[in-house]
Amino acid sequence: MVTVVLPTYNAGPHFAQLLDSLQGQTLAPAQIIVVDSHSTDKTPDLASSHGCKVVPIDRADFDHGTTRNLAAAQVSTEFVVFLTQDAIPADEHMIAELIKPMQADPNIAISYGRQLPRPNAQPLERFPDRKARRGSAGFRRRVARSRGPRWAVDSALLASSSGYRPR
Repeated sequence: MVTVVLPTYNAGPHFAQLLDSLQGQTLAPAQIIVVDSHSTDKTPDLASSHGCKVVPIDRADFDHGTTRNLAAAQVSTEFVVFLTQDAIPADEHMIAELIKPMQADPNIAISYGRQLPRPNAQPLERFPDRKARRGSAGFRRRVARSRGPRWAVDSALLASSSGYRPR
């Protein structure tokens, strides 16, 4: 039902936590595709040891859109969740909550969730959130803590807009 795509380059100390968290989701991904730009810190080995499909690319070939399209071309599930290597889901319901709008309404093709900064984030990454201070950030807290983008796409949208074809 869901594939997670993660572009990586020297993903660092939180990467194992991300992979463990993804595999512990109430709606666990059928597949995790890691597109790695020749990391030197064992990122590909860690991904492989967690059962991820690792797709290597040259650093010079990395491009945010092209890299994600490369991974999306290998997806056979109904939904694709795009994350960054430093995103850590806030809880075990992140994937289920992220795709819920698309499951409920066939006219919805893209869903996204707000990122929350890590507790030790730099001041500019901890930009104030007025709604969170008013106590209405419950859903956003359930989605993920991350500095990078995170979104899900219905595979049919990819097919109609980019030539992507599910396997």
